[in-house]
Parts: sequence; structure tokens; C-alpha cells
Amino acid sequence: RHAHEMGRQISEEAKAKRRERREEVLSLRPPARFKTVLEAAKAAELESAGWIVLTERALRTANESNYIDPDYVFRALVDLGKAAKQNAQNRGLGMSWSEYLGQLGSHDYSPNSSSDTIKRYPKEYHVRHQSADHCIGAHIRQGNGSADECLRIYLAQPREPGSPVIIG
Repeated sequence: RHAHEMGRQISEEAKAKRRERREEVLSLRPPARFKTVLEAAKAAELESAGWIVLTERALRTANESNYIDPDYVFRALVDLGKAAKQNAQNRGLGMSWSEYLGQLGSHDYSPNSSSDTIKRYPKEYHVRHQSADHCIGAHIRQGNGSADECLRIYLAQPREPGSPVIIG
């Protein structure tokens, strides 16, 4: 998460409800496949066979992340790779990225961030890959609140069919 997304006040009552929901969901879930977000991200990059690229910043962020569901990170990244591959093979998805990703895994996908936010935080919303600058305004959202319960995967959609998704 970016610095401007941190620090929002949450009541103790809301925190308690979140803990209860998290514990309930975790009790119903099968054993986790991945122990860390970094492990999940690297596995997704391998499985996606070049359709997603993790930038150095993405790897650093994944290493620092204490998000509670690394398996979701894996699924989301693999699904982004599937979208890029489908986009290349068919010269488009035949629907929006939001619809396509929603069908694959109920992902909450936003194709862009506010232009004001991008202008205000240009370093956070731009990455360099293969000598090119990429705006990583598109993102998958999961959860709200503290860093262990909230995930944002920022990315640059392919500039043209056949290009990978750049994960920032």
C-alpha cells in the first residue's frame, strides 16, 4: 500500500469484527499453499510463463508484505497472466479487464487510479522495466484496513497484445 493510504482511523469495534470475520474465514479454509507473499509472487511469475513480470519494486514490496493470504496473491497474479495471454491470442479479451478478471476469480479490479493521485505521487505510480516507464495505476483490491488485511496489486496492462502485465 502507498503511504497516503495508511493511517486511516478504525474503531476498536470495527477491528474486533474484522478479527472475528478473519478467524471464521481462516477456520474454513484449506491449508495454505504459500507461507509468504514473496513465495506466492515468485511462484505465480513462474507459472505465468512470461505473461506477468515482477519488477524489483514488486519483489521488494512482496518481501515486506505481511498480508494474511499469500494464496490469494498467487491466484490474482496467475489470473493477470491468463488475461494477458488471452488478450494476446485473441487480439483482445472480448470484454473489459474488470469483467474478465471478475469471472476468473471474483477479483475487484480497477483499470486506473485517479489522475490527481498519480500526479500527486508520481514515484509511487511509475516503474521502469526494460528501459521504458510504465504507469501502474491499474490495480486489484482486496480488503480494507491494516496492511495485513489489505492488498493492492498495482500493475500496467499490456500496451499491446502480446506484451506481459508489468507488476509494480
